[in-house]
Amino acid sequence: MKKFILYTIVALFCMSIVSAADIDITPIDDEIARGEKAQFLVEVDNDELSIKNYRVYLPAESIEWTLESEENIKAYPERETSYKLVLSPTKYVAYELHGVKVNFKSDDESIEKVIYINLKKAGDIQGGYSPSISLSANMPKEMVPSDKLSIDAKLENQNIANHSDLSIEISSDNLPALDTVQEVELGPLAKKSVEFTYDMDILQEPGTYNIDVRLLKSGEDIGISESKTLDIKENKPMFEKETVSESSFLKKTSTITYTSQSNVKDTQSIKIPTGIVSRLFTYTEPESKVIKEDGERYIEMSLALEPGESRTVIVVTSYRLLFIIIFLAVLGTAAYYTYRAPVVVKKGVSNVEVKEGGISNIRVTLEIKNISKKALKGLKVTDYISNIADLENNFIEGTLKPSKVLKHERKGTVLKWDIEELAPGEERIISYNLQSRLSIVGDFKLPRAKINYKKKGKEKAAYSNSAGVSA
Repeated sequence: MKKFILYTIVALFCMSIVSAADIDITPIDDEIARGEKAQFLVEVDNDELSIKNYRVYLPAESIEWTLESEENIKAYPERETSYKLVLSPTKYVAYELHGVKVNFKSDDESIEKVIYINLKKAGDIQGGYSPSISLSANMPKEMVPSDKLSIDAKLENQNIANHSDLSIEISSDNLPALDTVQEVELGPLAKKSVEFTYDMDILQEPGTYNIDVRLLKSGEDIGISESKTLDIKENKPMFEKETVSESSFLKKTSTITYTSQSNVKDTQSIKIPTGIVSRLFTYTEPESKVIKEDGERYIEMSLALEPGESRTVIVVTSYRLLFIIIFLAVLGTAAYYTYRAPVVVKKGVSNVEVKEGGISNIRVTLEIKNISKKALKGLKVTDYISNIADLENNFIEGTLKPSKVLKHERKGTVLKWDIEELAPGEERIISYNLQSRLSIVGDFKLPRAKINYKKKGKEKAAYSNSAGVSA
């Protein structure tokens, strides 16, 4: 209190000094909290005919305060000059009413003024005060949609007020997934970092997007914000693949669904492993081709998909046709060996004699063989000679002679042989000679020979080939 009285007496004394200029000081904001600035309007009335320059400074008694405004005033003659005086307290200033000395010194005079500043705690100031908070945002400048986006918002409270009603808003006109509001509390002179993490839409179109970071107080915009730009690049990952397989008898069907995770139209080569044999029995929809890479074989096709588009590929490998072919071959072979004749007859001609440009004599040979694993009994061989030729009676020695020779009006000469038994694998040869009645010119065809045998008590017949000769 004594200090306040002393300041008052000094001020009254200084005001009594007669000068050529009048200096009036009017408070603008003389009730502040720590971290804020006191403001006063200084009006200098220069009655002289020349410009007066005043230097503004704080004397040693006011060392606990800092002069924030310009240190010089230029007072023009015969007019009033205005000047804003701004002071801030250091951390050593007590919470109370202070009389602060301010000096205005020119070349020929020095004027000292006392201004009164009431330093109070933030909660004691009527109506409070505007927050002094800095906001900065850190985030990548570019990315691909498959990456996570991280935005780090940093806050710094530059005064001693406690803010419990703040929130950070992140918004973007073309990236609605980023629209976020996060409540935050910021204590006196505190610093805080709030991180926002987003999973981006993998199909987000490439381009440059604006992102705004704002600070809200009680849900209202208080003009503290920062704008950023984000460049989203093209992204072409491999198509996602989902396979569903169904197997049945000697057949496998694979339904493969490919989905594009690219954010632009993408064309990719699809390769499906296959084997040397399996590729012969595999078909696909859509069509494909077989390629060989690094010693491995693949079914290859090209797919073009829009962002997010899916397409189904069907791969069918079926060995059913191969099975049917093998089955029929086995069945045919079994049937052949089951139903084939146990004895075969092969007919041939040799020793052909030509006379007067035509065929005159022929030797006919019948080769009879038992191809079964059992002995055959009671075989009867029948051969025919057409009416244009006659049988010669000079049979080759060692050959089996016919048991019967018959004449037939239409078939000609009918020859019959009886073979009592033919062992497994045994072969008999029958030969006889023909003499043509006239010289035969051109082709001469011999009818097929027949052999009768019994199988399972039933009589059956087998036939030889049809032999012939040309002149």
